[in-house]
Amino acid sequence: ADRLPTPLHKVSTLAGLERALRIAPFATFGVRLELEKLDDVEFLSLLQSPHASHLVSLEFENCEFGRSNRRLMVWEDVLQALKESPALRGLTTLRIVSATDLDADALRILAQNQVFGSLRTLELAGAAIDDDALEQLATSPHLQYLHTLRLAGAMFGEDGLRALVQSPNASTLRALDLSANDLGGGGMQAIANSMRLTNLTELTLAACECDANDLRTLAHSPHLESLRKLDLS
Repeated sequence: ADRLPTPLHKVSTLAGLERALRIAPFATFGVRLELEKLDDVEFLSLLQSPHASHLVSLEFENCEFGRSNRRLMVWEDVLQALKESPALRGLTTLRIVSATDLDADALRILAQNQVFGSLRTLELAGAAIDDDALEQLATSPHLQYLHTLRLAGAMFGEDGLRALVQSPNASTLRALDLSANDLGGGGMQAIANSMRLTNLTELTLAACECDANDLRTLAHSPHLESLRKLDLS
Protein backbone atom coordinates (compact mmCIF):
# COMPACT_ATOMS: atom_id res chain seq x y z
CA ALA A 1 0.00 0.00 0.00
CA ASP A 2 2.86 2.43 0.68
CA ARG A 3 3.95 2.15 -2.98
CA LEU A 4 0.67 3.56 -4.30
CA PRO A 5 0.78 7.14 -5.63
CA THR A 6 -2.37 8.06 -3.67
CA PRO A 7 -4.07 6.49 -0.65
CA LEU A 8 -6.74 3.86 -1.22
CA HIS A 9 -8.75 5.38 1.58
CA LYS A 10 -8.51 8.56 3.66
CA VAL A 11 -9.81 8.94 7.20
CA SER A 12 -9.69 11.93 9.52
CA THR A 13 -9.78 10.13 12.88
CA LEU A 14 -8.29 7.00 14.39
CA ALA A 15 -11.81 5.70 14.97
CA GLY A 16 -12.40 6.09 11.25
CA LEU A 17 -9.25 4.09 10.58
CA GLU A 18 -10.51 1.28 12.80
CA ARG A 19 -13.85 1.22 10.93
CA ALA A 20 -12.12 1.18 7.56
CA LEU A 21 -9.88 -1.73 8.56
CA ARG A 22 -12.82 -3.75 9.80
CA ILE A 23 -14.47 -3.32 6.41
CA ALA A 24 -11.30 -3.91 4.36
CA PRO A 25 -8.68 -5.70 6.49
CA PHE A 26 -5.56 -5.05 4.40
CA ALA A 27 -2.64 -7.41 4.91
CA THR A 28 -0.42 -4.31 5.26
CA PHE A 29 -1.17 -0.61 5.37
CA GLY A 30 0.43 2.75 6.03
CA VAL A 31 -0.63 5.73 8.12
CA ARG A 32 0.20 9.35 7.37
CA LEU A 33 -0.47 11.90 10.11
CA GLU A 34 -0.39 15.33 8.49
CA LEU A 35 -1.04 18.59 10.31
CA GLU A 36 -2.40 16.55 13.21
CA LYS A 37 -2.36 17.64 16.83
CA LEU A 38 -1.38 14.43 18.59
CA ASP A 39 -1.97 13.55 22.21
CA ASP A 40 -0.82 10.46 24.05
CA VAL A 41 -4.29 8.87 24.32
CA GLU A 42 -4.98 8.92 20.58
CA PHE A 43 -1.46 7.98 19.59
CA LEU A 44 -1.25 5.06 22.01
CA SER A 45 -4.64 3.83 20.85
CA LEU A 46 -3.19 3.56 17.36
CA LEU A 47 -0.17 1.59 18.56
CA GLN A 48 -2.33 -0.69 20.72
CA SER A 49 -4.82 -1.38 17.95
CA PRO A 50 -5.15 -5.03 16.91
CA HIS A 51 -4.35 -3.82 13.40
CA ALA A 52 -1.01 -2.25 14.37
CA SER A 53 0.90 -5.43 13.54
CA HIS A 54 -0.03 -4.85 9.87
CA LEU A 55 1.40 -1.33 9.87
CA VAL A 56 4.40 -1.08 7.54
CA SER A 57 4.58 2.68 6.94
CA LEU A 58 4.22 5.50 9.48
CA GLU A 59 4.56 9.12 8.40
CA PHE A 60 4.45 12.33 10.44
CA GLU A 61 4.29 15.57 8.48
CA ASN A 62 4.06 19.00 10.15
CA CYS A 63 2.57 17.41 13.25
CA GLU A 64 1.89 19.29 16.43
CA PHE A 65 1.59 17.77 19.87
CA GLY A 66 -1.08 18.02 22.52
CA ARG A 67 -0.85 17.39 26.22
CA SER A 68 0.58 14.21 27.68
CA ASN A 69 0.31 13.80 31.45
CA ARG A 70 -0.20 17.57 31.81
CA ARG A 71 2.77 18.48 29.66
CA LEU A 72 3.34 18.79 25.94
CA MET A 73 4.29 15.62 24.14
CA VAL A 74 7.72 15.73 22.50
CA TRP A 75 9.35 13.53 19.87
CA GLU A 76 11.10 11.59 22.61
CA ASP A 77 7.65 10.50 23.86
CA VAL A 78 6.60 9.46 20.36
CA LEU A 79 9.70 7.39 19.63
CA GLN A 80 9.62 5.88 23.12
CA ALA A 81 6.04 4.75 22.47
CA LEU A 82 7.06 3.27 19.12
CA LYS A 83 9.96 1.48 20.79
CA GLU A 84 7.66 -0.07 23.39
CA SER A 85 5.10 -1.31 20.87
CA PRO A 86 5.81 -4.96 20.00
CA ALA A 87 3.24 -4.76 17.22
CA LEU A 88 5.55 -2.59 15.09
CA ARG A 89 8.14 -5.23 14.33
CA GLY A 90 7.17 -5.06 10.66
CA LEU A 91 7.54 -1.28 10.25
CA THR A 92 9.61 -0.66 7.12
CA THR A 93 9.06 3.07 6.51
CA LEU A 94 9.31 5.91 9.03
CA ARG A 95 9.00 9.50 7.84
CA ILE A 96 9.24 12.48 10.20
CA VAL A 97 9.03 15.69 8.17
CA SER A 98 9.45 19.28 9.38
CA ALA A 99 10.16 18.29 12.97
CA THR A 100 12.52 21.08 13.98
CA ASP A 101 12.21 20.02 17.64
CA LEU A 102 13.40 16.47 16.98
CA ASP A 103 16.33 16.47 19.39
CA ALA A 104 19.35 14.31 20.19
CA ASP A 105 17.53 12.38 22.95
CA ALA A 106 14.79 11.34 20.52
CA LEU A 107 17.33 10.32 17.88
CA ARG A 108 19.18 8.27 20.49
CA ILE A 109 16.02 6.21 21.04
CA LEU A 110 15.74 5.70 17.29
CA ALA A 111 19.37 4.62 16.98
CA GLN A 112 19.60 2.33 20.00
CA ASN A 113 16.51 0.15 19.81
CA GLN A 114 16.01 -3.01 17.82
CA VAL A 115 12.32 -2.38 17.17
CA PHE A 116 13.52 -0.10 14.35
CA GLY A 117 15.66 -2.86 12.84
CA SER A 118 13.01 -3.62 10.20
CA LEU A 119 13.24 -0.11 8.72
CA ARG A 120 14.20 0.12 5.06
CA THR A 121 13.26 3.78 4.53
CA LEU A 122 13.98 6.55 7.03
CA GLU A 123 13.26 10.23 6.42
CA LEU A 124 14.11 12.97 8.91
CA ALA A 125 13.66 16.00 6.68
CA GLY A 126 13.84 19.37 8.40
CA ALA A 127 15.11 17.96 11.69
CA ALA A 128 17.94 19.66 13.55
CA ILE A 129 20.46 16.81 13.52
CA ASP A 130 23.89 17.71 14.88
CA ASP A 131 27.02 15.76 14.00
CA ASP A 132 26.95 13.60 17.14
CA ALA A 133 23.33 12.59 16.56
CA LEU A 134 24.00 11.76 12.92
CA GLU A 135 26.97 9.62 13.94
CA GLN A 136 24.71 7.70 16.34
CA LEU A 137 22.26 7.02 13.53
CA ALA A 138 25.03 6.12 11.10
CA THR A 139 26.62 3.55 13.41
CA SER A 140 23.43 2.07 14.85
CA PRO A 141 23.45 -1.75 14.77
CA HIS A 142 19.67 -1.59 14.32
CA LEU A 143 19.68 0.56 11.17
CA GLN A 144 21.96 -1.57 9.08
CA TYR A 145 19.37 -2.55 6.46
CA LEU A 146 18.27 0.89 5.30
CA HIS A 147 18.09 1.30 1.54
CA THR A 148 16.66 4.85 1.55
CA LEU A 149 17.80 7.66 3.83
CA ARG A 150 16.45 11.19 3.43
CA LEU A 151 17.99 14.00 5.50
CA ALA A 152 16.96 17.14 3.61
CA GLY A 153 17.53 20.31 5.59
CA ALA A 154 18.87 18.44 8.61
CA MET A 155 21.62 21.01 9.32
CA PHE A 156 24.47 18.60 10.12
CA GLY A 157 28.08 19.44 9.25
CA GLU A 158 30.97 17.81 7.47
CA ASP A 159 31.93 15.66 10.46
CA GLY A 160 28.46 14.16 10.65
CA LEU A 161 28.37 13.53 6.92
CA ARG A 162 31.79 11.89 7.05
CA ALA A 163 30.60 9.56 9.84
CA LEU A 164 27.54 8.68 7.77
CA VAL A 165 29.27 7.83 4.49
CA GLN A 166 32.11 5.95 6.18
CA SER A 167 29.79 3.79 8.28
CA PRO A 168 29.33 0.13 7.32
CA ASN A 169 25.58 0.82 7.36
CA ALA A 170 26.01 3.04 4.29
CA SER A 171 26.83 -0.02 2.19
CA THR A 172 23.12 -0.96 1.96
CA LEU A 173 21.95 2.47 0.82
CA ARG A 174 20.40 2.78 -2.63
CA ALA A 175 19.01 6.32 -2.25
CA LEU A 176 20.50 9.18 -0.21
CA ASP A 177 18.93 12.64 0.01
CA LEU A 178 21.14 15.37 1.48
CA SER A 179 19.26 18.33 0.01
CA ALA A 180 19.47 21.81 1.54
CA ASN A 181 22.50 21.04 3.69
CA ASP A 182 25.76 22.97 3.64
CA LEU A 183 28.07 20.10 2.72
CA GLY A 184 31.07 22.19 1.66
CA GLY A 185 33.93 20.90 -0.44
CA GLY A 186 34.97 18.53 2.33
CA GLY A 187 31.54 16.94 2.35
CA MET A 188 31.60 16.32 -1.39
CA GLN A 189 35.06 14.82 -1.07
CA ALA A 190 33.82 12.54 1.71
CA ILE A 191 31.01 11.27 -0.51
CA ALA A 192 33.35 10.71 -3.46
CA ASN A 193 35.94 8.90 -1.33
CA SER A 194 33.50 6.60 0.45
CA MET A 195 33.98 2.94 -0.38
CA ARG A 196 30.68 2.28 1.43
CA LEU A 197 28.50 3.92 -1.25
CA THR A 198 29.15 1.47 -4.06
CA ASN A 199 25.48 0.38 -4.12
CA LEU A 200 24.12 3.93 -4.26
CA THR A 201 21.92 4.50 -7.34
CA GLU A 202 20.25 7.81 -6.38
CA LEU A 203 21.90 10.86 -4.81
CA THR A 204 19.96 14.07 -4.17
CA LEU A 205 21.94 17.26 -3.55
CA ALA A 206 19.32 19.89 -4.37
CA ALA A 207 20.02 23.33 -2.88
CA CYS A 208 23.46 22.25 -1.68
CA GLU A 209 25.19 24.96 -3.72
CA CYS A 210 27.43 22.51 -5.58
CA ASP A 211 30.00 24.16 -7.82
CA ALA A 212 31.92 22.81 -10.80
CA ASN A 213 34.73 21.46 -8.62
CA ASP A 214 32.23 19.51 -6.51
CA LEU A 215 30.69 17.96 -9.61
CA ARG A 216 34.09 16.98 -10.95
CA THR A 217 34.90 15.37 -7.61
CA LEU A 218 31.75 13.25 -7.76
CA ALA A 219 32.17 12.44 -11.45
CA HIS A 220 35.70 11.11 -10.93
CA SER A 221 34.80 8.94 -7.94
CA PRO A 222 35.56 5.25 -8.53
CA HIS A 223 33.03 4.33 -5.83
CA LEU A 224 29.89 5.84 -7.38
CA GLU A 225 29.75 3.71 -10.52
CA SER A 226 26.27 2.40 -9.61
CA LEU A 227 24.86 5.94 -9.50
CA ARG A 228 22.02 6.37 -12.00
CA LYS A 229 20.36 9.57 -10.75
CA LEU A 230 22.02 12.74 -9.47
CA ASP A 231 19.54 15.47 -8.54
CA LEU A 232 21.00 18.98 -8.27
CA SER A 233 17.75 20.90 -8.79
